[in-house]
Amino acid sequence: MRGALWMVPFRVLARRWELLDANDPKEPSLEELGIARRVGRLVQGVARRMPFTCNCLPQAIVGKRLLARYGISSELKLGVNDVRAEDFTAHAWLVCGSVYVTGYLSGEGEYKVLD
Repeated sequence: MRGALWMVPFRVLARRWELLDANDPKEPSLEELGIARRVGRLVQGVARRMPFTCNCLPQAIVGKRLLARYGISSELKLGVNDVRAEDFTAHAWLVCGSVYVTGYLSGEGEYKVLD
């Protein structure tokens, strides 16, 4: 995934894999929430073991693709903290219902979600 992000523009990947679909995701069942938690642990565990840095965006994309294989809807969110600052930061996270699948930050409120 990290390689694909380097070689292919994000807008192309987003369109092809429906990463930023505008549909409201359906409310997941308890079983689907359990699967989402397991997918999140799996993605984060693999990311820690990679010989390169696997930051929030590739993790969120992989998580979304894995959940889609199970037919579980999720929302990939992209946000920035303060675009006017010289040192603004961006962050991506994946949410399935009330479960943060990847990219959970205790200070998520600091990021303005991009539409």
